[in-house]
Amino acid sequence: MARFLVETFGGKSLLVILASILLLAAGLLGTAPAQTSKDDRTKAVREVAQYFIQTGIKQYERGYYIQAEKSFFRALDYEKYLTAATLKNLNELMEGTQCCGRKRTHLGAYSKGRRTN
Repeated sequence: MARFLVETFGGKSLLVILASILLLAAGLLGTAPAQTSKDDRTKAVREVAQYFIQTGIKQYERGYYIQAEKSFFRALDYEKYLTAATLKNLNELMEGTQCCGRKRTHLGAYSKGRRTN
């Protein structure tokens, strides 16, 4: 069969056809891993953001409101990778830390002033 193709198309034409097929196959195979790599990167970035959110929640539960707020801001750095539901939850958590942090700071200032009087 190869002899038939060489006689019909000539030797150089056959090489061009084979090279074209190989380049096409290589191009198709090269795009699949790139998409997988992008999906893996997105997944990894979401996991990092979730780590900061979980850390912030633990800090909030322990009363470390300022540190929790910082952790939530770190998670917010990855907002373009987060789902709408996760962003909504993160914003609610941040509102809670801002409120509690201000109350705690205000009470701390009051008690410090009270001790000096």
